[in-house]
Formats: sequence, C-alpha cells, structure tokens
Amino acid sequence: MKLKLTGPLLKPSINKSICRQAIKFYATLLMSKRLMDSLEIEFIIQEKEDFENPHEVGTCSCLDYETRPKIFEIEIKNDMGFVRTLKTIAHEMVHVEQSATDRLHFYHGYKMARMGNVKIRMDKVVYWDQEWEIEAAGREHGLYRRFVEFRNGEYNEKLKK
Repeated sequence: MKLKLTGPLLKPSINKSICRQAIKFYATLLMSKRLMDSLEIEFIIQEKEDFENPHEVGTCSCLDYETRPKIFEIEIKNDMGFVRTLKTIAHEMVHVEQSATDRLHFYHGYKMARMGNVKIRMDKVVYWDQEWEIEAAGREHGLYRRFVEFRNGEYNEKLKK
C-alpha cells in the first residue's frame, strides 16, 4: 500500500506515526494482501473548519472512478482525541475496503449508490440507514479494540494460543 499523510498535527495524544500504523493494521484485517498492496491512500488531517458539514469527523473518497478503485483520499478532523481518531480511521478504512472490492459504488456525483446488487438513491435514505454506514459503524469499535490490543502486545499473545 502506498500511503501519504499530510496536514496539520493532531492532538499530542496521537501522532502521524500511530495513524500510519492504524491504517496498515486495519487494512490487513479488512482485505487480502494482494488488494492492500494495490492501493494508494492519501490520508489528510484537516482543520475542523475545512469540513462542510460540522458534524462530520471523517470522509473517504475514491479518486479514480474505476469499477474497483485503487486510489483513495481519507480526511479526518484534527481536533479529536485518541479513541475517536482511531475509530474514525477504522470507519473510513471499511469504506476503502467496500469500494476497492466493488461492494460499494457511487454514481452521478454521489446522487446514487450501489451496495452489493442494490441501487440506492442517496436522497431517499437517511445517512444512518445507508447500508455502508451501518457496516462501517458496526465494525469500527472492533477494529479499534484489536488495534489497541496489538499496540499493547495482547493481540500477538492471542494469536499464539
């Protein structure tokens, strides 16, 4: 995976090195090594004022609009704490996996989406009811816990048993 991190510093409790490690760790849990090696991700840390929606904490965008895109941009706010930052990265990495495997595809400037074989008009479904958001929200905590265990050495001990 080709990974580029840019933007202002995060809170002192989390640094770009931890973000880089989390992105790679989540990718290994979410996708095959072959897929992971084919991806390019630009990870941008943004000031909260740079987000159009004040309630957003992160976004994931495909930069190549192929059937199975390989170039992504993840943006997160720089004013979040350690846990929220790592959970947001996990959430956005689920979207990378959904798009890179073509389980999720957006059409017509994000006015329509396809999750699996089901097409969805974006204006007809509330954000929290979108299948891809339900999946990402459901996986973010488990991915985060596994990363914390990995950082503490607990994850490696579980794998040995």
